[in-house]
Formats: sequence, C-alpha cells, structure tokens
Amino acid sequence: PPPPPPPQTPPPLGPRLSASSGLGAGAPSPLQRMVSANAHAPRARSEGMAVFFSSPLVMSDVHARREVPVDLIDVEKECRLLQLALLQSGRSIRARFAAATPAAIRHQLTLGSRAGECTVVHLSGHGHPHHLVLEDGHGGAHLVGGAQLRDLFAAGGDTAAVRLLVVNCCHSAAAAEHFVSAGIRHVVASPLQVQDAAAATFTGAFYLALAVGRTVAQAFDIGREAVRACPRLPNSEADKFVLLPRGGMHDEPVWPGRVHGAGGLGGSGASNGAVAGLACSVGPPPPYHSNSSASSASDGAESTTSSACGGGGSTLGSTPGWGPAASSMAPPPLEACACPASTAAAACAEERDTPGLFGERACARLPTVPEDFLGRQFEMHAICRALRSRRLVSISAKAVPGDADQASGVGKTALAVAVARYLAIRDVFAQGVVFVPCAHLDGTAVALWCALRGALLGGSGAPPVPVQTSTGLGGGGGEDREEESPAHLARGASPGWLVHARHRRCLVVLDAIDAYAPAASSGGSAGEPGTASGGSVLAGVLDALFSQTEGVQVITTSRQTLHACTATLPVKVVSLPLGPLGPVEAARLFVRRTSRSITMAELNRLVVPHRAPPGGGEGRAPAGGTTCHAAPGTPPLGQLALIERLAGHSLVTRCGGHPKRLLTAAAAVTHEVSDLSDLVRDDCDE
Repeated sequence: PPPPPPPQTPPPLGPRLSASSGLGAGAPSPLQRMVSANAHAPRARSEGMAVFFSSPLVMSDVHARREVPVDLIDVEKECRLLQLALLQSGRSIRARFAAATPAAIRHQLTLGSRAGECTVVHLSGHGHPHHLVLEDGHGGAHLVGGAQLRDLFAAGGDTAAVRLLVVNCCHSAAAAEHFVSAGIRHVVASPLQVQDAAAATFTGAFYLALAVGRTVAQAFDIGREAVRACPRLPNSEADKFVLLPRGGMHDEPVWPGRVHGAGGLGGSGASNGAVAGLACSVGPPPPYHSNSSASSASDGAESTTSSACGGGGSTLGSTPGWGPAASSMAPPPLEACACPASTAAAACAEERDTPGLFGERACARLPTVPEDFLGRQFEMHAICRALRSRRLVSISAKAVPGDADQASGVGKTALAVAVARYLAIRDVFAQGVVFVPCAHLDGTAVALWCALRGALLGGSGAPPVPVQTSTGLGGGGGEDREEESPAHLARGASPGWLVHARHRRCLVVLDAIDAYAPAASSGGSAGEPGTASGGSVLAGVLDALFSQTEGVQVITTSRQTLHACTATLPVKVVSLPLGPLGPVEAARLFVRRTSRSITMAELNRLVVPHRAPPGGGEGRAPAGGTTCHAAPGTPPLGQLALIERLAGHSLVTRCGGHPKRLLTAAAAVTHEVSDLSDLVRDDCDE
C-alpha cells in the first residue's frame, strides 16, 4: 500500500496562542478552529427561533413604595416543553434561550437577524395590563411599555426578520398591538389571565404544528383545540388566545417544508454544532462544541477544556449586563483524581457530544431545588444583587434567643441551590456554577483544597479524590509536586494549580462548611470542626483563593456567621442571616406538604370567623399583595382564603415559620386524622 500522507501542521498563530491550547504539538487550538471555520465555511441561513423568559424575584410597588415578591415561573419546565415540541418534529430548528432583559433581547435580535435565526420570537413571563414584566439583570422586575418594547424590536429594521411573535404573558393584548404596528405579520397574545396548564398545552401543540410545516393559522387552531380538549380545563381557556392582526393573512408557514427521515435529536440538517431544538446560550456557540460523531482524537482531548469549565453550554461571551466572560484555559492533568486522566477525558467528550435539554448542562453540577421551595424571593434577590459587585456571600441561620435548634433545617442549603440554579440557567458565569458539599470534610486545608480543585478544574461534578502517593496530590514534577503536597498545604500555603483558575469566571457554592467555621468559644485541637483553628484554615484558603483568582465568586452556608475569620480577607463578605418564613408563606408550605387536603369546613370549626389575616412578616408585603397583576401561580380565591385563615391557626403558628418544623407538622395531617382539633388537643396534652 502507498505510504500515508504526512500530517498537515496548521499554520502557527504565535507562541502565546499555541501554548494556551494545552493540547500538545500539532493540535489546533479553539481559536485556530474558529478562524479556519469562519474563513472557509461561510455561515448559511438556518431556521431558528429566539426564546426570552422572564421570572423576576421582586418588583417595586409604586403605591406602597416598597418591593414585593413575585411568584417564580418554572422556566426550565416551560423551555423544555417548547424544546420537546421542536424535537418531536424531526426538524433541525435552532432555539436560542436567554433571560428577557432589554440588553439580551437587543443582542439576540442583532445576531439572529443576519442568519434568519429569529424568524420566531417567543416571550414568556408575567403580564400586566399596561406593561410586560422583563428582568433588570440582577433578579428584579423591569416594567417595559408596549411602545418602548416595540421600538426596541424595530431598531435597525430587525422586525422585518421576525415573522411570528408569541407573547406568552397574561394581559398581553395591549403590548401585542404595538408589535403589529411595528410590522410583525403574526402575533399571538392573550388579553386575559391564562392558567399555567392551558398555556403549556397551547405551547406544545402550537410549536409542534409549526415545526412540521403547518401555517400560522393552522397551528393556532391546533393549539386552541388542544386546550379545549384538555381535561380539567374549562373551554373558555382556549378562547383567551388571540391571533393578531385580526382578519390578517395568516395562511403561511414560518418554517416551510419538513425534513423527512430525520428524527430524534440528531437531525441531518444541523450545522455549526446545532442540534434540533437544543438550548443554546446567548451569542454564537463555541466552534469546538461540535456534535459530530466523527470526532478525531484531538477533538476528544480538546473537549476536556470545554467540559471542565462546568458551564451549561457556556459561550465565548456571557450574558449582557453581568460583565465580560473569562478566556478559555486548559486545566492541568487530573492525576489527583481517582480515575485515570484518559477516562476523565472520555467522560468529558461524551458529555460534550450528548445533546441535552434546556438547563441540563448548566445545572449538571447542581442539586435540584426542593419541589416545595417558596417564600425566599427577597433573600434570593439580595444574594443576586450582592454577587454583582462582591465575591463572597455567607448564608447563616438567624440567631433566635432561647432556640438552639433554629439553625438546623431553616433552609440554608435550599436557598443556596435555588440561587445557583437561577443564575446558572441565565449563563451569568462563563465557566458555570458548581456545588461543593463540605459536610463530609475533616476540617483540614488539604480536604478543602481538594474540593475546590474539583470544583474549579475537575471534569465531573464530584470533587476529586486524592490518591495517596509519595508525591502528594499534584501531577507534574519537582516544584509542582511539592507545592501540592499535603504537608505544603497544611502549612497554610496555596497549591500550584491555582494559577490555572486565575481567569476563570465561575460561582462555587461551599455548602455546610461548619467544620471550618469558628466556634462561639475557642478551644479544641487543630482542625477540629467548629474551633478557632478551623476558622483560621478557612480564612487561609479563602485568602489565597481570592488573591490569586480574578473571577471566582463563592457562596458559603453555615450555622454561624463567618465574621470572625473573614475580617482580614481581601474581599468583603456579605452576610445574610436567614430567618423563618412569614405567616402566609408558612401556611402555604404547610398546605403543600399535608398528606390530605384541608377543607374550609375543618378550619371554620377551629378559626374564629372573620378573623383578620396576619401580615406577610417582617419586610414582606401583606397577604394578597405578594404578586403582580394576574401573576401565574396565584391560588384561586377559595385556596387563598384557606391559606390566610390557616396562617393564624396554632397548627402553623406553633412552628414559628421554621421550614423543618412545618414539614414535620404537615406530615402528621394524614387520612387517619379525621379532625384537626385532635392534633391541637394532642399538642396541649404534651
């Protein structure tokens, strides 16, 4: 056989670029691949859509002159529902997801108009009779009028590229008329309040019909009939959707034709790494995130860099309004992991090549939020605002005199996870958000540095397990091994690998660091959990971390505050003492966790009639004022009255708003308990 052709070496782009790839000689760097792709493969127009979601945490009440909480929308569920409809069609339709901030909307329209990827725009969020509720970039609500939003869309003539706009918000008809006047040919809106189940049913049926090539009018009729045929929904819900302009020519498809024979996730028409219906971050995807199955060996090695960042499809840029993204860097070899480096690289490559639904990659290294998590919008907003300018946020339990058990079960971890997922799906951090459980750590600097190394440079969600060798924790030789040895770290020095995380922009959640928090009274051996020496270990680790990195931010959870060990850090610690839930929020949690429903008749036998409901707690709005106009998720009048009465009953008030105690009390309301007064009498007897 003829000899194989000599390998083609890519033209050098300079010593600095070659060294930054970390892939060895002859392997093209991500920048080389991007330049080559842009030079020789011009981007073709593709079918696509832009999805903007808005779920702010708080909004300003101009009449009461204070902020009120807003019920959270399940953004992940709604986006995945839309995504599945595109996937089931077998089409390669590119979907871009972004938080609905004015900057992100303008950014996405500017990029999508050039390639036809904003043919359809879907806007989801809370509604208001005169405004649409967008996000302000740090968890707050931003009310935008219809005329202002129309001008934002029409700037630069980009409305010509938008053929269909779906405003999936209650009371959105007024804003929809402004979009029609801007020249958008098809606008779907709702002039009234729509139930969540009806909106979800319409969205799935409508986009599936569009994706298979149906006209806008046909897809609209299919969506409304799906709502009308849905069980447990009144027929009137289907009539709440309108297609504007009324009497317009809607007999045209926005995605004509259909790709026959292409099904599932791997449509043959996908290009530039696009997969049918895949969630893409704001901005163009990295060129080295390819979904092609014919990847070379160098591609597999290169995937270690992109996957180890811990991002949810992180792009070369971050969300507008949150600062610039960090440059991509190659992590050091993972010799300190229990698995070989080749296995870690293969796992990273498999993760890269496996498509997922919206939020799966962004939240891959995060736990799930408890399904009944509620009532912490003010605290979440405070943390999001603090992270805009500060690098360290400490969540602790609010001290209650005479209550030693208050610190346990108040919801510190649930709050940290909720904030982490809220920021992760918005691509706030270029290298993602990582959760590190620290309850099992032994209180030594070596254990904490191992956990941080796995969070910042590891390819999997779990912290790397150190291999006990004569050279310590690190790979490499000589000085690097000495800098990462347990004895070196125990002396308070920083590890050598920290230089590789210097420019990373990520959020690390250190949960349950009580073993490193200083105790109220000193004493104990070195490294003992909750001692003064444990606080000095934490202070040393955080001092080195913040001094040698630029974009790493940290959230810690502990029972006690960290003021004693963080006073001399180069960054300011923002402390958040977490208190109990308000009365109404506590009642809502109690009702959700009971094994059976509680009827109004039962409460009428226990609660004094016409008793005034309690307020919403310190710093909170009163009952009935916790959401914006017609916000989705607001319970009907009967359930709201039930919650208000239950908030003042001893079944709830005896728990003091403590989440763990509320769950325990709700578990006692079973089908065997026919009368709630039995639980009250048992309490009095005890």
